[in-house]
Formats: sequence, C-alpha cells, structure tokens
Amino acid sequence: MAHQRRAYHHHSITPAAELLVMDFDGTLTGSDTIAVLADLAINQAQSRTDRQANWELIVQAYVADYSQFQARWDVTAPTTNPPSRRTMVDLQRYFVELDHVESRSIERINQLRFFRGLTQRTLLEYGHRSVPMQPQCLTAIRNWLQPTTGTGIVGVNWSCDFILGSLLPIYHLDPDPIGPPPLIDQSLEGGEATLISSPTGGERLNISTIYVGDSINDLPCLLEADIGILIGHNATVTQWCADLGIVIHDGLPQRVQVVPHTQRARRTRSRERHSTLRHQNCGLPDSSAGWSPIYRITHWEQFAAWYTH
Repeated sequence: MAHQRRAYHHHSITPAAELLVMDFDGTLTGSDTIAVLADLAINQAQSRTDRQANWELIVQAYVADYSQFQARWDVTAPTTNPPSRRTMVDLQRYFVELDHVESRSIERINQLRFFRGLTQRTLLEYGHRSVPMQPQCLTAIRNWLQPTTGTGIVGVNWSCDFILGSLLPIYHLDPDPIGPPPLIDQSLEGGEATLISSPTGGERLNISTIYVGDSINDLPCLLEADIGILIGHNATVTQWCADLGIVIHDGLPQRVQVVPHTQRARRTRSRERHSTLRHQNCGLPDSSAGWSPIYRITHWEQFAAWYTH
C-alpha cells in the first residue's frame, strides 16, 4: 500500500561511531502495519461505515495499479528469448514506476481525508500498544546500544507518530538519558537510500553503517551500507540480486571493525552508487562489479548473537 518514507535517527551519533539502520515494516515488526493504522482511522471515525467504504475504494484502486505494475515487472519471467539479465538501469526504472503507483494512492487518501480527526497522542498510544515486534529484535538492539553506536529507523507508513509509538520499547533501551531520537520531519527523496547518503549519514560523519531490511524497497540501502543484512527470504530481492550479479551469503560475516565507505579506496565507485540509489536520470553503471555482498539471516536472534561488545 502507498506510503511515505520517514527517517528516525538516534541523536547521539559521533564521528567514528557505528550506525545500525533498520527498516520498520516486516523487519522490526511482525507484519505490515499500514492495515493496523487504517483500522484505527476507521474506528475513530464519526461514521465507520463511510470510512470503511472509503478504505475499500483506496485498497481496490491501489491493488489495480499495483497488479499492473507487477505484471510489467515480474522478475521471475524472462523478458527476452533467450532470457537476459536485468541491469541497474532497470532497477532504477522499477523504483520510479513503483513511486508513481504509491503517489497515486497517497493522492486518493488525501482527497478522501481518510485520516482526519486522528491526534498525535492517539497515534502514539495506538502504535505503542497495537504493533507486535519481531522476536529478539529488542535483545539485538540492546546488544548494539553503546556510547559509540547509534541507531536509525526507516519508517514506511503514513504517520510518523504511529511509528514512534511502535518504537517506544526500543527507545527505552537507549542508555542515553536525553530520550528518544528526534524525527527528521521530511519525506526521503528517492527512496530509503537517501537516509544513508544524507548529510547526517555515514558519508558526512565518517561512520560505518549496518543496514537491516526485508524487501525490495530495502535493496538500495542494503547495497549502500558497509554491511547489508537481508532478513528472511524475499523472492523479489533474490531474483534482482541474481540478475545484477549481487552475491547473497547465508549467515553473517566474521565480526570485525567495519571500515566506512569514506575510508575505502572504492570511494569513487561509492559515489557512483549514490547516483543510482537516489534514482536520478544519470549515467548508471551497467555492471555490478564492486558491489559488496548482502548477508541473509532468518531471525533477529542471529544478529543478537553476532553483535556483542
């Protein structure tokens, strides 16, 4: 379903720190939370029947658009005979078309004023009590949080407050007494990858990054991070990586000091990747040579056991 992308940053990042960035829906949560938020909007409406009907219209229109998009981008079907591998240019087009589908859905939501009447407090409280988190993710983040580490969340939802409420159990583990990370109150241009290549990301602060995600929307960040970790077995991600020649290793690498991209000899290639990840119309490399591998885990317990100080 359509969404806006928001970034939540841990505020105590310092130079030479390590940053753990995590996708929200499906990575930290047990399931997609957009339907949960829609249920709240319906239950809070003066006329539940009318708002339920509006929701059905929104869903039907989105499903129709997304089905057409999927038919054009069935990554399991050969595009030529004999089949040819898709390229980074194709991946760019994939995200551009997906953004169009989502933008149309957001326009419908705004036109119907679907979320009118919801307050910040209601969204925070409902997010806190209604979203089940993935088993062991809190333990994993507890292992991670230290004075020299930071966290970031890429939220895929319509409401920043709803996401913040969902993440309160994680923030309560933060040893920094100041409180939860502040919200950067703007949509991320060009997709989730903007988080890592933004002025507050690893390139500016010279920090190393680990990114954890579960879907094709996370692929740009998985590639841009110093260590990209895919949680679960997503067929679309697997097929795109196969087409692009990107290696997916089952399990995690030996735990070593992560060297930020800014200190690597491949810095020029990293900047080429920034161009790709921002989905700009620029000359994109037609080869994946130099892409770091992605590491796959099936549950957060593997990360919790892997990362210990």
